[in-house]
Amino acid sequence: MKHTHEGEATLPPLTPAQRVYGEYLLQGPARRETLKELCAREPELAVELRDVADEWERLLADSTAEPDSADFALKLLGKYEDVLISEEGSTEESSAPAHQVPFIPELPRYELHGEVGRGGMGVVYRAVDRNLARPLAMKVVLGTSRSGSAGIPPSVSPARLRRFLAEAQITGQLDHPGIVPVHELGIDAADRVYFTMPLVRGRELGEIFRLAHRQKDGWSLTSVLGVLVRVGETVAYAHSHGVVHRDLKPSNVLVGEHGEVYVMDWGLARATGCAESRDLRIAISSERESGTDGGSQGSSPLQTRDGTVLGTPAYMSPEQALGLLEELGPRTDVYALGALLYTGLTGRAPHEAPRKDASPLDLLEKIAGSDPVPVAELEPESPPELIAICEKAMARDPALRYADPQEMVEDLRAFLAGRVVRAHDSGAWTQLEKWFSRNRLFAASISVGILSLVTFFVVRSILTTIHAATLRELGDSYLLEQLVNEARNPHGWVVHPSRIEKMKAWREQATGLEERLPDHERRLEELERQLPENWNSPHQLEHLAREEIDLIWEYKTRESYVERATEFTGNGGLLEGVCHELEWAGRVREESILDHAERWREAIEAIAASDQYGGLRIGPQLGLVPIGFDPESKLAEFAHLRTARREIGSNGEPGLPFLPRTDPSQPLDPTEDLPLIFVLIPGNTARIGAVPPAPDNPEGHPHVDRYALSGEAPIHEVVLRPFFISKYEMTQGQYERLASPVMEGAHEPSDSAPFAVVDLNWSGARDLLWRCFLTLPSEARWEYSCRAGTTTIWHTGDDEEELRTLANLKGTYEDDRFEAAAPVGSFPPNRFGLHDVHGNVAEHCLDAYGTYFLVPEPSTGRRFPWTGEGCVRGGSYDSRPCRARSAWRGDHGASGSWVGLRPARPLFDSESSFE
Repeated sequence: MKHTHEGEATLPPLTPAQRVYGEYLLQGPARRETLKELCAREPELAVELRDVADEWERLLADSTAEPDSADFALKLLGKYEDVLISEEGSTEESSAPAHQVPFIPELPRYELHGEVGRGGMGVVYRAVDRNLARPLAMKVVLGTSRSGSAGIPPSVSPARLRRFLAEAQITGQLDHPGIVPVHELGIDAADRVYFTMPLVRGRELGEIFRLAHRQKDGWSLTSVLGVLVRVGETVAYAHSHGVVHRDLKPSNVLVGEHGEVYVMDWGLARATGCAESRDLRIAISSERESGTDGGSQGSSPLQTRDGTVLGTPAYMSPEQALGLLEELGPRTDVYALGALLYTGLTGRAPHEAPRKDASPLDLLEKIAGSDPVPVAELEPESPPELIAICEKAMARDPALRYADPQEMVEDLRAFLAGRVVRAHDSGAWTQLEKWFSRNRLFAASISVGILSLVTFFVVRSILTTIHAATLRELGDSYLLEQLVNEARNPHGWVVHPSRIEKMKAWREQATGLEERLPDHERRLEELERQLPENWNSPHQLEHLAREEIDLIWEYKTRESYVERATEFTGNGGLLEGVCHELEWAGRVREESILDHAERWREAIEAIAASDQYGGLRIGPQLGLVPIGFDPESKLAEFAHLRTARREIGSNGEPGLPFLPRTDPSQPLDPTEDLPLIFVLIPGNTARIGAVPPAPDNPEGHPHVDRYALSGEAPIHEVVLRPFFISKYEMTQGQYERLASPVMEGAHEPSDSAPFAVVDLNWSGARDLLWRCFLTLPSEARWEYSCRAGTTTIWHTGDDEEELRTLANLKGTYEDDRFEAAAPVGSFPPNRFGLHDVHGNVAEHCLDAYGTYFLVPEPSTGRRFPWTGEGCVRGGSYDSRPCRARSAWRGDHGASGSWVGLRPARPLFDSESSFE
């Protein structure tokens, strides 16, 4: 602090960055730009602006005046921290309680007016918001009868509280007219958790089905299909945001008085790819579900051990009934949509109990072992197109179902519009018949003239011949679009031996396109010779006859298709790439496991005997090859074959993949040839986060960080299973080999320095990794790996001076010799043998940037639910030490020359499994 000559204290002058940030704050939150945009506008001050913003955020966090004003997250953790972070949360209670007690919120803002309904997790009350004088629905979590008397709040099972919070968070983040929004998620003065939402009124879909069968109140099959279209659109929207419902049934669809359609009860929803608790066990409850399910009155719900409904057997897919949790995904909801259509057509649920005294378990066994009675047997008059849609949606093999609800919606719309239904028949004659049905008057006028000359069968033959080429071209064009979308969808196209049959079917269709391409090219040449002179002149169009315009239209349409199909089938095209991928899928087991059986035997025994892993016994991991133990960390390391450079064989073709470290006792020498090296990280209870110093928690205590920000608290524990994470940040060469077909070609050895790949957006990086059954690390996995057993600000300690010469950060290296990213491995590793966890390039993580009260998934630490793009961790070469701490978290959506990635991979239970 400076002093004047009179001795009065004055503030030091503002720095340029502080002045710019102050002007930024004065603009107000509604008018000002984002911090990212501000840094882009002031690039010379970008780093200082981020530091000022961090300091401002810390000051705001320190200025909280009243403990009673703590936000929902801190209140929740204060009461339920043991529940939310306990290992018990990964399993269910030993038995379902005999009676479930609701939390009755005592909130002066809300006035309760009786119970509307209840489910496995919560009870819904009709309420009035006194502040806004509006009716609401309030859902409160159920407790058990073992507490809750004499004014004491009922206890809550960990699993139920987690799912209750997940339901509120998922529903609150899905903004769609078919999903009832969440207004407020709160906890009252008595520590009772609730959320509020609009009070919607209407009829359950089961009642609509019955009205339609009796043709009452204006309901018919057509109007029911309109409702199912709305349901499918809503579910498709949720899927586009990574959320699967998993409990679609008639009682969870509400139809309002004015045609509104709501998909209700997202309590069992999950993010796509997010695994269940590692020890989830299910039990059958004898409780009967209140209300009707359009024919499912006789079936009990399947419930978890704390009594929470996990699904309704009558509408479950076979994989759900079998408990194949890793198989549950978007196609599970497609099956349920098909089951709703089945009920709408037949008036009964797809699966009914095999006998009157049968338990839900008996019904599950029936679902797992047999198909439902065909619609055609129950309702022979049902339209064949709708039967085909229903059968495709409910196919026992998920791969044979619609890929997503939107595809099913398009078929339903096609039926309602009188167009061809893809699931039924898309041949030339079918298309022509559909055209006649949509254009009856025009078709009739043509038929009168034609039938005076020839019989109907001759007309059929002639018209089929005339339209065959055009219809086939349209079919090929549609097929090309479908094949491209399938091959570029990372969630439906994982290069793995289990997907070989699917890839072969794709190749067969694509090869058919390639074989028909010369026919299209010949027709294109014919059309080109018939084009009128100067046909592409704008002034010429008005003088052309209708036949000439039709000719030009066909020419341009076919030209566009031929151009796309040529790229698709040509050298370096998608067809060639998939053929290489198919070859790799067929060889990966041989190259990674069978060819190295002795290595795997030795590695498995060494890991089981190692003190680092506590007796862990793993199985061979598809796509990896053991390369020994790091001599310093004593942790096992593995080469990733997909990213390995392939040596040139004697015939000039790609040969064996290059594997590093011929001597296991020697450290690795990173070069551009190095494949991804995965370190097997031991499982443990990871302590995550940081808090600023306080009188009762001074500097030097574990996880006390003088630079800690509000978004890094509270400190919490996450139980992590063993997992793999890359020893280095992914390099440019590794990225190119991962993105290219692995069997495409061999490369000469290179001793050039390996630099981290950058400029990758989060979604692109995630999709590429998933395609090769890799993943971005969760924040919990990343921080645990970064800390490597330490509890200090950096893994090197609490002193910034200790970072000098140990990390590529701004101002930490004496001469700042790296003004950009350094070659990976240029600085010493941490105790797990991982390089550059502080600095060099910031690293994408799987979780979206958000507060830590989001429920972490047991075993992986991934916070559920997740939407949007993930945050970054570790800081970069352009970061000061305070922005590269073990607990530091960067805003989501970051990309640029300072952001890269460090891939991770689960430890699979067997070589045939993958997430």
